Amino acid sequence: MNIKAYTDGACSGNPGKGGIGAIIQKDDKEIARLCDGWRLTTNNRMEILAAAMALETIAGWLTHNCDFSKDTDVKVTVYSDSQVLVKTMSDGWTRKANKDLWKRLDEACDKLQDVFKAEVEFEKVPGHSGVRFNVTADQLAVQGSQAHSDKPDFVYEDICKNVTGKPAVDPVAEPVITDIALRSHNIPEKRRVEVTLSNGTVVVIVPCSGGFEQTECTQREALVTVDVAWRFVGWLNGRNI
Repeated sequence: MNIKAYTDGACSGNPGKGGIGAIIQKDDKEIARLCDGWRLTTNNRMEILAAAMALETIAGWLTHNCDFSKDTDVKVTVYSDSQVLVKTMSDGWTRKANKDLWKRLDEACDKLQDVFKAEVEFEKVPGHSGVRFNVTADQLAVQGSQAHSDKPDFVYEDICKNVTGKPAVDPVAEPVITDIALRSHNIPEKRRVEVTLSNGTVVVIVPCSGGFEQTECTQREALVTVDVAWRFVGWLNGRNI
């Protein structure tokens, strides 16, 4: 039984809003996909967490799958564009930070190896180079960082608080959308949507390959501004305007 996990982590700013994404396949057929996000974290933490959560998902799937037996040979391959992740797990690079997540990843590997006798490998793939399922994992990670922005990464936020003496995330009143305007809708190359928020920010959104993307804000005094804009982009994608 060959199981592949294509994983990726994303961060809007580093540190910033983070997300994980993963596509999990058994014998080249998808059995699960992951997408989640946190309000303040780092890119490396998301890369490690994506791999850990993928392996935990695989262990859960094997536990409840009737195709698995003690005689089944299981090989699990994690594909990632993170050199830190792959080299640490494959070549023993020193773990200088994020020890909570390395421990979680180790435990996920150990469970697969001890309980299911699985062979677990990590393989580096080039980032943003068109590798099909890693592209999808990246999209899921970005989506997670945009859509699931309120969840705290407690370990990282505690580290920030201990260093600065202040909360890692200051409470900010979330702006709301007050106006949406479609501009130049008869001229495709100039077509755009302008979203006005209650804090005075105007977010300009234009078409891109496969949907829409945020291209500029008139001001950037709060991360939450970008989050609100992206929620609207998520709603807009897939609709013909």
